Amino acid sequence: MRSSFPICFRVDRSAVLLACLALLLGSAVPAAAQEASDPISADDGVPTVRASKLQGPLNLDGIPDEEAWSQATPASVFTQLDPFEGAAASEETRVYLLYDDEALYIGAFMSDSSPVSTRLGRRDGWLMDTDWLTVSLDSYNDHRTGFKFEINPDGVRGDEALSGGQDRHGDSSWDPVWEAATSVNEDGWTAEMRIPFSQIRFGNAEEQVWGIQIIRDIARNREKQLFSFTPKDEASGIARYGHLEGIRGLTRPKGLEILPYVQSRAEFVPVSQSSSVDFENPYRDGSDFFYGAGFDLKYGLSSSLTLNATINPDFGQVEVDPAVVNLTAFETRFQEKRPFFVEGAGIFSFGQGGGGGPGGGMRGMFGGGGGGGGPTQLLYSRRIGDRPRGHAPPEAVYSNVPDATTILGAAKLTGQTAGGLSVGFMGALTGTETADFTTEIGQTGEAEVAPLTNFLVARLRQDFRDGQSALGAIGTAVNRDLGAEALAAELRSSAYSGGVDFFHEWANRAWSLSGQVAGSRIAGAPAVITSAQMSSARYFQRPDAQHVRLDPSATSLSGYTGHLELRRQAGLHWRGGAEFNFTSPGFEVNDLGFQRNADRREAEVSLEYQENRPGETFRRWEISAQPQTSWNFDGDRLETQLSIRSNFTWLNYWSTRLSYERTFESMDDRLTRGGPLAKKPSGNQISLSQTSDFSKPISGFGSVTYTWDEAGGSRTSYFASVGIKTSSTWELTLGPRLSINNSVAQYIGTRDDPEATATFGIRYLFADLEQTTLSMDTRLNMTFTPELSLELYAQPFIATGNYETPKELRAPGTFEFNRYGIDGGELTLDEDGDATVDPDGAGPAESFTVYNRDFNRVSLRGTGVLRWEWRPGSTLFFVWQQNRSSSNGYGDFDLGRDVDELFAGDAHN
Repeated sequence: MRSSFPICFRVDRSAVLLACLALLLGSAVPAAAQEASDPISADDGVPTVRASKLQGPLNLDGIPDEEAWSQATPASVFTQLDPFEGAAASEETRVYLLYDDEALYIGAFMSDSSPVSTRLGRRDGWLMDTDWLTVSLDSYNDHRTGFKFEINPDGVRGDEALSGGQDRHGDSSWDPVWEAATSVNEDGWTAEMRIPFSQIRFGNAEEQVWGIQIIRDIARNREKQLFSFTPKDEASGIARYGHLEGIRGLTRPKGLEILPYVQSRAEFVPVSQSSSVDFENPYRDGSDFFYGAGFDLKYGLSSSLTLNATINPDFGQVEVDPAVVNLTAFETRFQEKRPFFVEGAGIFSFGQGGGGGPGGGMRGMFGGGGGGGGPTQLLYSRRIGDRPRGHAPPEAVYSNVPDATTILGAAKLTGQTAGGLSVGFMGALTGTETADFTTEIGQTGEAEVAPLTNFLVARLRQDFRDGQSALGAIGTAVNRDLGAEALAAELRSSAYSGGVDFFHEWANRAWSLSGQVAGSRIAGAPAVITSAQMSSARYFQRPDAQHVRLDPSATSLSGYTGHLELRRQAGLHWRGGAEFNFTSPGFEVNDLGFQRNADRREAEVSLEYQENRPGETFRRWEISAQPQTSWNFDGDRLETQLSIRSNFTWLNYWSTRLSYERTFESMDDRLTRGGPLAKKPSGNQISLSQTSDFSKPISGFGSVTYTWDEAGGSRTSYFASVGIKTSSTWELTLGPRLSINNSVAQYIGTRDDPEATATFGIRYLFADLEQTTLSMDTRLNMTFTPELSLELYAQPFIATGNYETPKELRAPGTFEFNRYGIDGGELTLDEDGDATVDPDGAGPAESFTVYNRDFNRVSLRGTGVLRWEWRPGSTLFFVWQQNRSSSNGYGDFDLGRDVDELFAGDAHN
């Protein structure tokens, strides 16, 4: 259970600590950046609406019938973006704006000749089958950032912090304290909003000029009407907002908001006894109770700078990660879900271009793809507070290792000056973690498993030319207090990274150029740096590599990365771009960032043709082609691929996607995981997906992808999602996923053997693998009121793997293998499936054992969250989580048996 409530009050300007911090920041910001920008008049052709000073009382009941509303002139001219681009709105909309010293007030009348479409849902829920009124404010008038507020006829609210010039997909974790009410009548519906100025940021000008966009969505005919209209063939986004004028004399108070929380938690986990001792686990009895308290703090240093801090933060309401079986050499990346780190994360993004075009990137609506992977992620906040890397000593039979490191405190300073300088500083301190342990003879001890660690991130970006150009810089630092000898042999003592990025748009934002360059340095004991050199990102130990070498005595590792991209992001039909990425072998940012590969150079070109005007069959469609290639710093070509993708939206709002990819033969410097180069066979992939109209009570999505290569490997993936919304208060989503993978070269391991002269004295072992993975994401959302909701989530997960006869790589630079017992050597299987291998039969090579790796892994994960916002800004959570898992060595897929196994495992609550 978690309960929290805000305490808001004014702090005198002479408060020592905060005043010193404000003074420090003020001295760091150039004077020119602190001056207010000149107000923009309405003479540039964009629509304008004025806010009037509130005179008289307002009752926020959803019906704007008070006399005060008559003082304002409404925004009443709206233009359709869909379904008839450029046509006048089919239903009348009038939006009035008032303000006082504390807040902006919005009153709206939405006429409708048909019944209003509405339903209940959670705050920030994705409800496509309901009408919406959305008001977005560019309160800095910088054409780059903003704040979005939306309401549906049932009073469901949504809010997002906008960044990067985009207004389609903002940061929905931003939850300001604001109020709204609605009312439905026979003529349509009405709404009232109250947005406190303390919840948004703005410049210090006497007369404010803000950007504003007002959007009304009518679900029954899929109509989207805009106050400030931009054609689809032009670059849209925050830069194309209209103007809000008339607000004068604002002085945002330096208010201090404190959000304390208290938490109680119970864990019921079965405890097993070690077979080597006759006494039970002294650290767990199966029923454990935990209590905690802490608080979040928010302080407005000025109208444009905010300090957020948290002491002993609570992340108890966060949903569990999905289950995966990772047989690759690379780390699985999970999404950040913790509110403190998610909120305002956009200001720390690095290497992202303008993105103001309709597609939001060179890949348009297709997303993903590409050999380059795009800009580097220098900040992956899940590194903060992750699982301890240390462990109890080998002689321990029982231990009490924490599941996560404790975040003692964290703070963020974010904002933007009137001169367009964006500022982001974040620091976090995680504490020393220890694990109690007990040996076989009953001796107890304590081992340090995580050191005191300091994380720092600093981000600056200066916008120019009304947000059409920007230059930025970022720096990150991780420092660990490695007092324990065991940790000093495992963890890096320090890790630093830094870089600069830019973007530039021209020709009415139709073209953009963006880029970045960054460097990194890690330091630690020789064993630690040797491990980094041998990691799956770079493999310095490769015996045939000419450009890198393993240095066991090194105590540091440095590298660099870069990205350059040219895009045509607007146009009636033709769009596209080109990009180039490079990452040196020594680049490493996984202490605070996320990185899978180094030692790469990659190039990609994209050409796209689209049609946005409805025709006789399609409402819109597009097709694109993307050739791409990559190679390492040794000049080995690692990938050459051609992708052709298409997307068709039918007149009934169903959509179909079809894609084909051809991968040409190349080399592979990762297959042997530190061994010599191997050949990568040519292959193909075809994918088909179908999406129905999500505004209907029952909707769905389905896709099938088939991949095959000339060596005989294949993979077939099926995915479906069905949404059932037959009630206005609940929604059920089912997402089954099935993957059948037949790999002809699944890595097993290595065996040192001086007789293996063809492969540098090491045998690289592989096997054919038949792997089946089945999962079902199930989510039930029940909303009783806009403030009270219950969300239930469950994921049953089954993964099986059957390994065939082991084999070894025949020679470097090939994709040829010697199967033991078939192509040479001798192989004997015992009753457990373990294989005894004599690689050369009667030859001098020593025999070895390849153990049976067949697996059946099942898990059932569930989460229940009851969320009650009992007053604005104050929320009560009741959270339940359960995990069940088990593992066996059957190897085959048997649905009935494996489903039974789901419930056979012990429940962890």
